[in-house]
Amino acid sequence: MVLAGFSLGCAQTRRTPFAAREDVAIQVQVENRAFEDATIHAVWPGQRLRLGTTIGHTNAQYLVRLETSVLMSFQIGLLGGRDCVTGQIWADPGDIIVLEITDQFLASFCRRG
Repeated sequence: MVLAGFSLGCAQTRRTPFAAREDVAIQVQVENRAFEDATIHAVWPGQRLRLGTTIGHTNAQYLVRLETSVLMSFQIGLLGGRDCVTGQIWADPGDIIVLEITDQFLASFCRRG
C-alpha cells in the first residue's frame, strides 16, 4: 500500500479561532521501506511544499500547516530513480496521513510524475 489516509474528524472549510496549534496542521508519516532515499513533496491546488528527504529503510514525520480541507497528493522522487505522484486524498486539519514506500510502489498505486 502506498498511501493510506485516516480522517480523524469532519471536513471543515472554515478556520476556528479556538483550534489548538497542532489542529491546524496535518501530520505526514513516511515509512520508506525501499532501498533508495525518497524526497517527498505535498501538492495541493496552488501549492507545492517540500517536506524533506526520507532515507531508505527509515521512517520520518512531517507537519504541514493547513487551516482548511484540501485535496492533496504527494510527489515522491527516488534518488537515482523516477518520480511518482500519488492519487489525491482529502486532507483535513488534524489528520494523520501515512505514506508507505515499498520497492514496488512505482508500479502499484502511483502515476508517473
